Amino acid sequence: MTIEIVEEYEIADLNLIKLYMNSFPAVERRPIEKLNEMVKNDEKYHLYIVKENNSIIGFALVCELPDEKVSLLDYMVINDSFQRKGIGSKLLQYCIDSMQSKNFLGLLLEIQLEDVNDLDEQKIRKDRIHFYKKFGAKTFENVEYYIPPQSGNIAEKLHLMIIPFNEIDDFSKKSVEDIVRKMHLEIYDSKRMDLIEKTVQSLSDTIRLI
Repeated sequence: MTIEIVEEYEIADLNLIKLYMNSFPAVERRPIEKLNEMVKNDEKYHLYIVKENNSIIGFALVCELPDEKVSLLDYMVINDSFQRKGIGSKLLQYCIDSMQSKNFLGLLLEIQLEDVNDLDEQKIRKDRIHFYKKFGAKTFENVEYYIPPQSGNIAEKLHLMIIPFNEIDDFSKKSVEDIVRKMHLEIYDSKRMDLIEKTVQSLSDTIRLI
């Protein structure tokens, strides 16, 4: 099996579109047109495609926040048929290496909480957290973080995490507030100021990474 990871500048392949539409719920999906506008016209957005024998089997979208010296893993998915073969690890490492070369502090993650009643879903979420922790991911302690919904009005509460690229124990309140505001206003183009304020109100003067 020959795996190739390349950067592309458009979501046009039908298999890629299908993978995106089937892998993320409507509340998390931004319009394809919006994503294409981002990766075509703004050098801060990077679309990394995984190919196996020239067929697309996965992708990641990474967004830079250069002023805050961090980046966000916006989306990442591997086709179900190719999971548990180390391909997701290769893709994540590729994202880490790409952003680390820019002297950023780390790669941000928005991860679903594991406290759900469905045991199968609970295991999936715990496994996802374990996967990222293998790469050194840490959680911003006691941060009430909500992702802006792309459909409807119900915002999901998530873990805000980071894979630090060097020894970092904490972030200042201002740093985390700046990161969250930039993510909501620029990446998500969200008008939900109430979600930002919920997060800001939960911040202590220093936020530990745990």
